[in-house]
Amino acid sequence: MSANTAASATAKATAEDDSAVSMMGDASQQLASKAKDTYCSASLDAPNIKVLVHLPKKDSVETIVQRLCVSEGYDCSLTRNIGDVIYLLKDVWRQIVVVIDVSTNDLTILLDHIKTNCLKDCVTILGIQPNGHNLSSGLLDRLCEAGISRLVTESDCDKQFLRELHMMKKMEIALKHRLQFSYALLTAVDQCNDAIQITGEDSKIMYVNRAFLDMSGYTREEALGKSAMDILKCSDPRNDNGPRGALTKDQVWDGVCTGRRKSGSVIRHHLKLIPVKMSPEKRVVHHVTIQRLLPYSAPHSYEPDHFKTLSPKQGSSSGSSSEHHTPVLRKVGSLSGVPGTRVLVVETPISKVVQTLSSVRDQFNCPVDIRDSIEKVMEVIRNFDLFSNAPTSMSNIGPKDIVTGLLQTGRRPSLGETTSRSLSAHHLHIRHSAITPPPVDVSELLQNVVTWEFDVIGLERITSMNPLYYTGMEIFKEFRLCEVLDVEDSVIASWLKLMESHYHRSNTYHNSTHAADVLQATAYLIRLVDDQLAIQGDMLEPQEKAAMLITAVIHDLDHPGRTNPFLCNTHDPLAILYNDNAVLENHHAALSFKLTSENKHTNIYQSLDSTTYRELRSTIIDLVLATDMSKHFDILSRFKNILTVDDSGSNSSLAKEPRDTHHLLLQRILVKCADISNACRPQHLCQAWAKKISEEYFSQTAEEKERGLPVVFPDFDELTCNLPQTQIKFIEVFVSGLFEAWHSFCTIPTLMDHLLSNYEYWKSLCPPSTSGSEDEN
Repeated sequence: MSANTAASATAKATAEDDSAVSMMGDASQQLASKAKDTYCSASLDAPNIKVLVHLPKKDSVETIVQRLCVSEGYDCSLTRNIGDVIYLLKDVWRQIVVVIDVSTNDLTILLDHIKTNCLKDCVTILGIQPNGHNLSSGLLDRLCEAGISRLVTESDCDKQFLRELHMMKKMEIALKHRLQFSYALLTAVDQCNDAIQITGEDSKIMYVNRAFLDMSGYTREEALGKSAMDILKCSDPRNDNGPRGALTKDQVWDGVCTGRRKSGSVIRHHLKLIPVKMSPEKRVVHHVTIQRLLPYSAPHSYEPDHFKTLSPKQGSSSGSSSEHHTPVLRKVGSLSGVPGTRVLVVETPISKVVQTLSSVRDQFNCPVDIRDSIEKVMEVIRNFDLFSNAPTSMSNIGPKDIVTGLLQTGRRPSLGETTSRSLSAHHLHIRHSAITPPPVDVSELLQNVVTWEFDVIGLERITSMNPLYYTGMEIFKEFRLCEVLDVEDSVIASWLKLMESHYHRSNTYHNSTHAADVLQATAYLIRLVDDQLAIQGDMLEPQEKAAMLITAVIHDLDHPGRTNPFLCNTHDPLAILYNDNAVLENHHAALSFKLTSENKHTNIYQSLDSTTYRELRSTIIDLVLATDMSKHFDILSRFKNILTVDDSGSNSSLAKEPRDTHHLLLQRILVKCADISNACRPQHLCQAWAKKISEEYFSQTAEEKERGLPVVFPDFDELTCNLPQTQIKFIEVFVSGLFEAWHSFCTIPTLMDHLLSNYEYWKSLCPPSTSGSEDEN
């Protein structure tokens, strides 16, 4: 063949090559375009190709092949020995095309070498088929397995070879090049600190990296094939704009959300969801999810601007130190339907220390010995009283009267007089008598005692202000307290009557109806948390349940309708007795044990051994003291802190905390939720309770002004009080944060729905100027 003939063949082959690529290139062009869009920061140009020509003898075919390769700029090497081919295959840093005669035995040796050394991704075979040689089906299958995709007959070599080589470069070799790049990319993804998962069109997980497994607590086998959102159980906001909604709508989503590990423990993480679309139809074929574990705090709204921290107002009297010690208000997820909703998030110095330790411990590459050491340090921190009390400055939260009034301990100097209200115990003799069934109307109302819509105020009305006895008998029977305490039901009945008789009927709020309401809420939450703990392989002990139920009954016993600061300001005998420290809470607990022990017919503890009694008494006292609102943020901070304690594969979300310690904290937070759950009740009950508490505070404010005492709740002046505004502030500062934390541990959708509805109701009653955000204030 002359040089002119070869050049003519080259030009013709090139033209035919371009035409063929154009005809069949729709799919490959789309793929190349997609790769360019996807890897916009990567260089995925066609790789350099080395051509190894291994033919049995020097002939016209070898000459044509070599000439065509050189004319197109390919690196070409000629070999006669199959050993030389195998040696040159070590150069796997670039793609290699082996041109080989398919009729020789050397082909079998080459195929075995490619299979044994897994070279299929970097070696491609272009077979030369001699004239008159027929390939067996078995050999053809082996060629396909080894990566052969092109066959050129000897007679058509001058016309077909260059075209086939060009098409291999643009298609098979380009795909292998991208596949090699994908391996490198996958290695980088698998080693990164962010948790990454990739799903298919059906939203089932196809890939997760090691950080994801470490964060979720699942094994790779457990995660693959599962629904993406079911693995971390990401909660969605009410407006369906969360990750679950974005997944179904094939939208990009970027924000902070909460979820649960396999163990059930709550985690808070930043999540970015990215749909991967194919051109030109823009059809979504994958979703990439990137997650970064965050230190736990009160769950926030999904929209990023819903959890921006509001800066403290400048010019505060506390000076620059307020930047470090003043709590900040953030918008919360549970009220995401209401713009501007805020909750007080207290980040005490020791809480920040624990969060920092948690973030270090949760890094997937944290050494085991370091992780164990961090756990020991965190355990020591949690077992000592290192959490600061309530905020020292409340200047950032707008109208502060109800907030600061509730957070005051009362331990401050006062020139006021002692209270004229008597706080002495009422020594009534309760007759030990047979238990009679409740009246029909009472029985009918008590049928709903297990529901959150239970109307305790209606029960108050039809029982002539004795709802605690009937509610207590029904709930104590359900939880079998007679068996737990080993006493007759008549003793329980007499004790309930004794406790109810020591609540002041003259109080509009702190009376036996409130105690019955808290008891019913406590029982409701116990049922829910029991189910939650059962899933995690844990349960509340009967004695723990008994302690919470008894606490609910006695937690406001002999309440005078006045607050701790009032008693301290008036030098009340109780304030002097308890050194101005949790005066009422100490009185409630002490009086209940005193009254209970005075008569065997009312002593519900009489059958307990000394050890059990001491433990139960200690827990009840602790829970009653936990209802002191001045301890609110301390207890809430502790609870949110143990929710971040995660064990990556243990059966309990709190397993690394000593059981007795975290269960006691769980009991505290449950009783606190029950104590201030009025805002989570159906709207008619919420409004009724708001009216009751306001009337009690009106009475205290009037007496304080009359006697020239410091006014604890200035906003609760009966002539000027804006009741909706006080309720809004109470929800934003106290209720929302507490119930958000509880909801993240044990879901309470009914309560959260009522909370949102009631918040919107109170908001609707306020002019914009009085119900706006902090910036507006």
